[in-house]
Amino acid sequence: MNGKVILATIVAGGTMLFATASPAEAHWGRKNGWMREGHAEIHQQMLQKKADFLGLSLDQLKDELDDKSFLQLAREKGKSMTEVRQVLLTLWDERYQMMKQKFEQNFESRWNANQ
Repeated sequence: MNGKVILATIVAGGTMLFATASPAEAHWGRKNGWMREGHAEIHQQMLQKKADFLGLSLDQLKDELDDKSFLQLAREKGKSMTEVRQVLLTLWDERYQMMKQKFEQNFESRWNANQ
């Protein structure tokens, strides 16, 4: 596959959005921290928003996700496909904006530190 690593994000309705990076680019990002800095915090925020959408606590959502997918839980809670699609698209956009902001905050200092 031309030496590219596929990074995929599943969004509403199972649609996948793809981005590619070479193995060297992906390694550089992980090694130098900009792909992981703040990632856990952002992940927790996204989980909390999903829990709020479903009317669950964060701990309840985590427990439920051991056995079921988010889409299964949304169906069980009576959420429509339109509601689920909209919340997932909104969350995906928010996550992208947060990750972009973290990248922009850290990139220059990381670049200069690795000269």
